Amino acid sequence: MWPLAHPRRYHSQYLELGDWKDNRMYRLLAIDHGLLSFTDLSHRSWPVVLVTNPKHALFVNPVRENIFNMRNSTHIRILAFSLSNIDLVKVKIDGGSWMRGEACLGSIVYAKDIEGRIKIETHPFSLDGTRLSFGILSRVALMFDASSIFRWMFFSMVILTTFPLCMVRYLHSLVASGRLVKPNLERNCCSAWLRKIWILSNIDRLFWPIVLYPIYLTFGPWTIGYLVEDHIGTIFAWGIFVNGVFLPGSFTYVYGFFQLLTFQVPLILIMSNVVDHRYQQIILKPGKRIPLRRKICLHLPFFIVFSMQLAMAYLFWLAYGTMAFLLGPLRTWSLILAGILYYEAYKLPNRCTRRVAEVWHIRSNVSINDNNVDLSPIDKVN
Repeated sequence: MWPLAHPRRYHSQYLELGDWKDNRMYRLLAIDHGLLSFTDLSHRSWPVVLVTNPKHALFVNPVRENIFNMRNSTHIRILAFSLSNIDLVKVKIDGGSWMRGEACLGSIVYAKDIEGRIKIETHPFSLDGTRLSFGILSRVALMFDASSIFRWMFFSMVILTTFPLCMVRYLHSLVASGRLVKPNLERNCCSAWLRKIWILSNIDRLFWPIVLYPIYLTFGPWTIGYLVEDHIGTIFAWGIFVNGVFLPGSFTYVYGFFQLLTFQVPLILIMSNVVDHRYQQIILKPGKRIPLRRKICLHLPFFIVFSMQLAMAYLFWLAYGTMAFLLGPLRTWSLILAGILYYEAYKLPNRCTRRVAEVWHIRSNVSINDNNVDLSPIDKVN
């Protein structure tokens, strides 16, 4: 065993809250004779143990810290506390001793309080300046600007959810005007889905809300509410305004990215399938009865995605309160928009398919408007 320093020898120590709201994690830091040490802890994990001397080998900074203090130190110093008094702290050095001049060794710290709670921590250290290396994923994360990556991810998802629909709508205008040959999109599964998206992009009452929503998220407020106690704030993709202070955004882009990935993308696919189903009802298979199994397969994906978004909105309400919940385009209003669009797609009026029928109508005696106008002139396009 190595003698432990008395806790009064610490120069300073404090708590830093990090990711407390979501994961109940916090960071404990201590400065011991110019050496900064820290550890990330889960709430209600007791006892708390932080070795401050020798410092963890991964985080030694010889440029900013005086590592000679660690080399010439005569004590292992540990910060240990719990809800109850600490009963015992033991240290075990790999190899049985701590010899000056050796490279990276490992120590194990054992702490126990009077109520029997035990914490065991492994702590690698180095006395000759040898540095440990981080794992490949950790090094990649440290090498890149996280804020730029998050921003790139968000805007890439915005483009993914808007540009294909706009492009297909433009191609439709070329085909309808005779400047482009109608593609054959019935050959395989991918072609069939492209045809469904093609149909969706040419239903005006569905196309514009679906395209404008991701664009709105790039500049419009996501929510307005009491983000900090007694202070109303506004969250944007690019930052947060609260109590007259602007906080530049970084991780907010991640929330926007996952919102588009887990809600907007599935919604586009679901709406495309429902609109194609409705179009076939009106034009291709009028009056055909839909089996119950087909109805379940048609509606189930939407209810799954809607339920997931509803759960996220509920968690958002718990975190930020009623005002932020009601004034929240990101979570709450997206539910309202999705419900309205799904109903419109499933009950799409005949007249709304006129633009689609310019390209995708198959010769039939069925009319597509409410005034029973025959489609024989449109058939000539194909």
